[in-house]
Amino acid sequence: MFAVVFYILSGILGLIGGLIAYLGYAAYDYMLHSKDGQTLGKKAMKIQLVGVGGAPLDSSALMKRSAIYPGVMVLSPLAFALSGIVGLFVLVLGILIIVDSPLHQGLHDKIAGTLVVKAPR
Repeated sequence: MFAVVFYILSGILGLIGGLIAYLGYAAYDYMLHSKDGQTLGKKAMKIQLVGVGGAPLDSSALMKRSAIYPGVMVLSPLAFALSGIVGLFVLVLGILIIVDSPLHQGLHDKIAGTLVVKAPR
C-alpha cells in the first residue's frame, strides 16, 4: 500500500517539477529569442533564429516555438515509467531534424515558421 501511495505521489511531484521546468525554459527561450534571435547556446555556436526566408521574428511565431520546443520536459515524469517510449520519441525528433533537407528544421520550427541559421559576423 505504501509503495502505491509513494509511486503516485512521486508521479505528481514529478509532473509539477516538469511543469515548472517547462514554464521556466519556455520563458527563457521566448525572452532571449525575442531580443536578438539567440539564446546563450546559440551565441556560443554563432547561430541565430530567424523567420523562414530570413523574415524578422514575430511574437506569435516565437510564442508557438517557445511553447512547443520544451514540451518534452512535461513528459519527464512519464520518462521513468515509459523511458523507452519517451526516449524513442526524442530520438525520432532529433533524426527528423538531421534528415530534413535542406533546412534541417525541427517540428517546433516547422510549426512556428522559424529557421536556425548562421549568425552574421
